[in-house]
Amino acid sequence: MNGRFTMRLGRVATALAALMLSGCLPLTLSHEGAIDFSRHRVVYIQPVATVGDLLDTGYSTGLQAYLADELRTNSGFVGITLDPRGTYDCVLSVELFIESDYDYDDREEEWDVEAEWTLRTLDGETIDVGSVHEDAADEGAAAEEAMDAIANRYLAPYRF
Repeated sequence: MNGRFTMRLGRVATALAALMLSGCLPLTLSHEGAIDFSRHRVVYIQPVATVGDLLDTGYSTGLQAYLADELRTNSGFVGITLDPRGTYDCVLSVELFIESDYDYDDREEEWDVEAEWTLRTLDGETIDVGSVHEDAADEGAAAEEAMDAIANRYLAPYRF
């Protein structure tokens, strides 16, 4: 047997033994939340700004609605609105940079999406900011994966 393989096998065995022994220990899973949801309860999601190789001009509204649905399902926000005239205490703005790349050898197109977001108070104070990169075989999948990552950022706090 190769010495490197034996060393890797030993590490795997040690990790498995530790995992099996940890079954006797209490386990707590928790997530504190990216922001203070008691202060920032209702969010207005601005239409998603898109830059780059986007083919569908109505795509921004669809992404805005998709993000709102994802946040309604899993976030710590009490309310989500797409209406700028509604009542809310913070604003989420998202900008997508979309680029397509065709691989002539594989004859496949790949879409790269860079999403940048900012969550602000009504006074313009930044609460949270971030970015994520996703890629997929089509623009819709890449953009939705980016929206999923943003929604996951605002998961509701939990502990069990």
